[in-house]
Amino acid sequence: ARAACITLGELLDESDEFCKKGEHLLTLTTPAEPLALRRWFLGEFVAQIDGADPTPWDKWEHR
Repeated sequence: ARAACITLGELLDESDEFCKKGEHLLTLTTPAEPLALRRWFLGEFVAQIDGADPTPWDKWEHR
């Protein structure tokens, strides 16, 4: 599950890069707030699998 979350995050970030370039995809990049939520959500899986305590969304620092 840990590796899958990392891979999914990387693939979604890569698709956003394609959208930013405007060459291959005709869709918008992920807006800032949903992007932060996605990174927190997937990051929580990775962090908790690694033994970290849960971090609530409202306490998470956007990285």
